[in-house]
Amino acid sequence: MNRFRTLLLMTLIALHTIVPAAAQNGTPALSFQITDIPLLTNAKASVPEAINSGGQVAGRTTQIASSSTAYLGWVWTPAAGTSPAKIESLAPLSGLPHSDARDINDVGIVAGTSHLYVNTSGNSRATLWLKGQYASPIDLNADPLKQAFLPGWVLTEGRSVSNPDPTSGYYYVACVGDFTNTDGTVKHFVGAVLTMQDKNIVSAARLRYPENNPIDPWNDSLVVNTAGRVSGVYLGDVVYAACIWNATDGSLAQAFDLQTLDPYAMNEDSILVGQTGSFAFISAPSYGTVDSLTTLLTGTDAGSTTIAYGSNNATLSSGAPNMRRQIVGQVTYKTSSVRAACLWQLQLDTVTAQPKRDAAGKLLYYFYDLNKCSITIPSGTTVTVTRLVNAKGINDSGWIIGSGTTKTGSNRACLLKPTN
Repeated sequence: MNRFRTLLLMTLIALHTIVPAAAQNGTPALSFQITDIPLLTNAKASVPEAINSGGQVAGRTTQIASSSTAYLGWVWTPAAGTSPAKIESLAPLSGLPHSDARDINDVGIVAGTSHLYVNTSGNSRATLWLKGQYASPIDLNADPLKQAFLPGWVLTEGRSVSNPDPTSGYYYVACVGDFTNTDGTVKHFVGAVLTMQDKNIVSAARLRYPENNPIDPWNDSLVVNTAGRVSGVYLGDVVYAACIWNATDGSLAQAFDLQTLDPYAMNEDSILVGQTGSFAFISAPSYGTVDSLTTLLTGTDAGSTTIAYGSNNATLSSGAPNMRRQIVGQVTYKTSSVRAACLWQLQLDTVTAQPKRDAAGKLLYYFYDLNKCSITIPSGTTVTVTRLVNAKGINDSGWIIGSGTTKTGSNRACLLKPTN
């Protein structure tokens, strides 16, 4: 009886803490169910990195119980039919005790890294895990075609993995790596893209630079989609730019001044989201327009910093009338410096499925602080998260992955599933 009362009290505390209100600023109300993503054995904290269309979540452990416990990446698979939900660790390559997941595609292939020390870029190797084979890591450097296409390179991190092409079965993996220059110097965090089939490299190419022969090129925030586009950041000797590359050969398609555009994610429609100045942004496929995404608040908090970390592919033209074009990220309120997970929902034309704009051409959308949405806990479960601090990704079903803080102050990966 005492144990039952304790569990009931924990549930009531969690409900009271994370379920404040529904509608915000007159916007249509959104409601969600929240689920803690389980921790690996001996883990104390975790963060999610990506979610696929089936609801699988890939992430990494950020705090462990003792120094003898390995930091490991993980994949959580939701319950389906009679199969219960499960979390699986990502085994690192031999000789490298730690692993991180960075992305997962719709067929469950995970891209990431195996490394010697946590939170360091050295002594790491880009690693791939196939669905159902998370105990069998694939060293992308071991494929002989890697050396043939990228001589002198060591691929250190797999940053993003696309869905397979439905006709060829090929998919892309965007990586960063180290390579030795002709003068013997080693360059770090330089981008490359691999064309893959199953676990084998078909071809590979370095990402071309938007300046000639830079001394110290550097790439970050690399994302690749099924359409064969790679987005990311380039930092060279003079040029500092957001770029779009062609995944087939690494050629540069477009470059933008990074002072006005800093992309963090790209969806299957090649729509970019990220940050421009102090605000989140969304950019159309033509990249001709950049629209800021703010809090839509008045007063001091109208200038709150916002960042977009992910976008889904949903539009009304997909045939489901309730599908929504949504972007997720984080807001840091100017008046309090409090960070919160947030969501923007574009207002779409019900006939054309295109985003609406006002008479002045301003993009129309709704803003949600996810902590102020109606959030419930599934029956029979308890949740340790007391506040949502960021939202990292969203799939086409509207499932949101994010990080929350627990009452002890640790980070915990969690999932929000829409209920309306």
